[in-house]
Amino acid sequence: MSVKKGKSFAINIRPKSGIIENGVLEGKLLSYFDKFEFKAIAFEKTGSERHLHAQVWLNTPKSKGDLMKEIRNRICMKYIQDWDENHKKYCVIINFAYSDWFETYVSDNQLKIETDENGDIYIDDTPINTEIYYPTLQEQEEFQKHKFNQKWMNLKNEFFESEFYKENFKIYDVAKFMSWMANVEGRYQLHSDKRVRVNETKALFMFSKGKVMANEFLTNDDFIIYQADMKFEQNHLKNEKNSNIINNIELTSQHAIAEDLNL
Repeated sequence: MSVKKGKSFAINIRPKSGIIENGVLEGKLLSYFDKFEFKAIAFEKTGSERHLHAQVWLNTPKSKGDLMKEIRNRICMKYIQDWDENHKKYCVIINFAYSDWFETYVSDNQLKIETDENGDIYIDDTPINTEIYYPTLQEQEEFQKHKFNQKWMNLKNEFFESEFYKENFKIYDVAKFMSWMANVEGRYQLHSDKRVRVNETKALFMFSKGKVMANEFLTNDDFIIYQADMKFEQNHLKNEKNSNIINNIELTSQHAIAEDLNL
């Protein structure tokens, strides 16, 4: 199957120690993005929390893997001093962009106002007509067959960028994040049914860990029935195997007796 390619990408880069202002990593990233004719870039927060949001628009389609090699492998892995496996998994997040993601994010988070006031870097070289860079409805439907559930991917990315994320995070860390999203940010619909809230917290925890087991798609009763069926099948196969062994022994014995009688 051919590798999926696109002309616009949403990019988030967040090292654990932050992107130091006027540091080497910042310089390398700015040099990288400067090669794109069309790009939008903003740095957010300060210190160890300082990170980057960007969107690029390309005239020649690329895959997410192409950009991941350029950004993560050739820049971040080389210039982030405390690089580790956790960084490799969570530091650079790249997604296909199907709309003006950067503009929406900046508007929702008042990022331009904040960066202007703080004097931080804000670059907006957005093309005049962005629509030509996004896939058609038919192409998006095709993409949908190969991409993750966007709701959970968005929540996962938000969680990884929040103050509640930490290495080896627990489900309670996810619960605090969900509470913050609902009560402070107002960007999570607060369900009146606690069972829904608990299930969605558990779902985000498993999705973020990358460990959504098959039994999580079944009710408890269905899973108990499945376990009983598997046990019955295993016992059936075991009994069948034992029966075959016994039959083989009996046939061997009968054959041996027949040979003795012929002597």
